[in-house]
Parts: sequence; structure tokens; C-alpha cells
Amino acid sequence: MPPPASCKIRYKCSPAHSAPVSPKKPLKIVTEAEATANEKNQPKGKKTGIYHADNVRDFGFANSRKFIWDAQGHTVDGQKTLAMSYYPKEGNPLWERYSTAAIVHTLNVFSKFSFTYPYPIAISVNGPVGGMATTTTTTTASAACMSRCASTSPASCSR
Repeated sequence: MPPPASCKIRYKCSPAHSAPVSPKKPLKIVTEAEATANEKNQPKGKKTGIYHADNVRDFGFANSRKFIWDAQGHTVDGQKTLAMSYYPKEGNPLWERYSTAAIVHTLNVFSKFSFTYPYPIAISVNGPVGGMATTTTTTTASAACMSRCASTSPASCSR
């Protein structure tokens, strides 16, 4: 079984990213109203992200001001995983209702029929081809920070 990916990120997590994530239903990190407001703002300047992960078999990157972001904690056989979804408002109501739930279901099925899902995060993104899912997809520095915080402990986040 491959070891979990470890991420080293040069960003500080905000206190909001150490909030508990519900195991029962997804918690909205960026709401539809916030995403709609973000669409209206034009970015100023340039931002550079530097990401590092060990023992990663695949990687995806997506970024959009339009993304709604939700997350749900899930545990299978003692392995904690943070299931997250990123999608534009045009993906609703389908993505809001089913995307993160589908990740949780997939974690259960994957773990039942092969081996316990070993990674700390699983993310689904509504992209230009309808969607993608990888073990290390990240959309922003905040997403990567949240993944790191959730996979270790809230104390690992710089404040």
C-alpha cells in the first residue's frame, strides 16, 4: 500500500481552515453567494504557488474565482480522509447535492473491494470537461492548506 501523500506548502492557513468538518454532510467553505461575488472581482498582481507532494501517483490543478467549495470528513477503517468538491454555480443543484457524497461513497467502495484508501484527501472538481477527481487535486493555496491541516492536526497550521 502506498504511503499517504505529504504536502509542503509555503502558505499560512487561516483559523477558519482548522474548523471541524462534519462527518454527516458537507460543510460549505465558499458559498454560492461568495463565489458569485468573487466572479465580479478582477485579480490584481501575480501570485505564485509552490506545491510539493511525496509518493503521488497523479496530480491535477484547477483554479477559478467561480468555485463553490464544500468539504466533508470521512473515516474508513480508521483512515481519516477529507472529501472536497469545487464547482461553479452552473453545476448546481447536481454538484451541490451529489459530488461530495459521491466521493464518500467511492471511498467506501474502493476500501471495501481493494484496500483502505490511503490518502488524506480526495477531491472532485467540475472542470471544462465535466469533472475530474484525483488524490491530490488542489485549487488554491487555501485548499492545499486545508488538506494539510485536516490530514495532520489543526495545530500544524500557522496562524
